[in-house]
Amino acid sequence: MTVKEVAAEEEVCERQIQRYIAHGFKGCKLPATRLGRSFHIAVEDYKAWRVGCGFDFLPQPETQQAAEVSQGEVIAPSEPEDERPAYPPYPQAADPNGILTNLPHERSRNWPHPLAFRDYEREKTRKNIARLLGEENEN
Repeated sequence: MTVKEVAAEEEVCERQIQRYIAHGFKGCKLPATRLGRSFHIAVEDYKAWRVGCGFDFLPQPETQQAAEVSQGEVIAPSEPEDERPAYPPYPQAADPNGILTNLPHERSRNWPHPLAFRDYEREKTRKNIARLLGEENEN
């Protein structure tokens, strides 16, 4: 992919993609190979960079499989080990290419997702209550 293609994909200017290559986004640099005066970005590197920045999540394997019957035994579907929410974690914007809002919103580019904000506030409240009750280990 070229810088122009990635810029169109991200809906930002080409200079911003060059900044992602040089300086990164939230500590994640976009891997690119210099070809003359331009850059080439591998599709796999681009996808891995999006996951590393928190824009995308890794696809979860199919966990909801039908129970199989083998010699009279019923095998229940296995429980997923790592349940990740469908929204980015608290400090990250809900949708980097979304709309500009003044409150948490599902499509906000400057505020977190409302559910991420709710989870963060609940955890902060739980820790404050534990601290006020004098519990030693508040985590």
